[in-house]
Amino acid sequence: MNESHAMPALMVRASQMHEETNVMTTGVEELDGLVGELHGGQTYLFYGDEMFIDDLVHRLMVRGVPRGLVVYMNNTDYHTAKTLLDLNSLAGYAKREGVEPVLVMRNVFFVAAYNEFRQTKAAGALIERMRELETCGDGNGVLLLAHNITRFLADAKDRRSTLQSVNVTLSKLWRYSSSRSMIMVVTGGAAAAPRGRIPAPEGSALLGQLANTCIFFRRVQRDIVQAVLVKHPERRTPESVIISKGGNPLMGRMTPSFRQVYLEVLAKLRTQYQPLLRDKKFREAFEALIREAWDGEHAAMANSQLPLVLDAMNLTANVRNAAEVAALRQQLEELRKEVERLRESGEKKA
Repeated sequence: MNESHAMPALMVRASQMHEETNVMTTGVEELDGLVGELHGGQTYLFYGDEMFIDDLVHRLMVRGVPRGLVVYMNNTDYHTAKTLLDLNSLAGYAKREGVEPVLVMRNVFFVAAYNEFRQTKAAGALIERMRELETCGDGNGVLLLAHNITRFLADAKDRRSTLQSVNVTLSKLWRYSSSRSMIMVVTGGAAAAPRGRIPAPEGSALLGQLANTCIFFRRVQRDIVQAVLVKHPERRTPESVIISKGGNPLMGRMTPSFRQVYLEVLAKLRTQYQPLLRDKKFREAFEALIREAWDGEHAAMANSQLPLVLDAMNLTANVRNAAEVAALRQQLEELRKEVERLRESGEKKA
């Protein structure tokens, strides 16, 4: 084969390689089945139910950090409607994903816009800082989250100017993320629509045009959300799925059941932890915990609303220890009184 013909096939841009390897999922089974994988170089618009989307942003942030830097732009109005990150949710998702919370803090680059006048400036500052990190070799951005980009439209005094700010901000972030083959996720509100119709995204048509995939979230019941696929490059639309919390404090159902996860954790501890305990008393104490604490408290542990089964087990072990300590204290107090009584009795006889 002529080498001059073979060489072009081997030449692949670094951005193309990054796009091919920069793939992740939301971690919500029903949503992943509807949308598929999130790919680098693609833009995803999630709009509608704010509570669900806020929770989804926390999950995506945690799932992104093991892969590289997560760029997060928060659009929040402290006077009317705040968009805040919840550290407890981040910590909970970090535990569920097996990610150290410190890594989340280190790998998320954050900027906030507090009004429509600072929105474009915040986006510019974010991009400038990321370019500085790239120069230093620390700017491997994999995910860009533009959270609630339409926040300032609701109370805008000059809607036309505010809409222009949204479009300029969106364009800047889109150009930057596309050139780096990053996954870009934009969230926002839904425009008013007649009953029974799927609402369009709030703002101008640009938001829907730049997005490769659009999902509208509608609250059906307190713990049930309908996700409607409005736009997708490869799938039929509209199509929808139902997402339920299923009693879990964190989004999405906890599958498999608590008891099954508990038994799996217990099996791992018995094979990978207990045999390595050098002290026989410790190994025996481990079995005592199973018999006397964990096996009898499935209902309490399953309803503890802790993110990990092991957290519930640790809590239950501590509760058992506290009960044992209280019982020992009571016995010690009774023995002390008995000793005092015998001492006084002996002194009288003497």
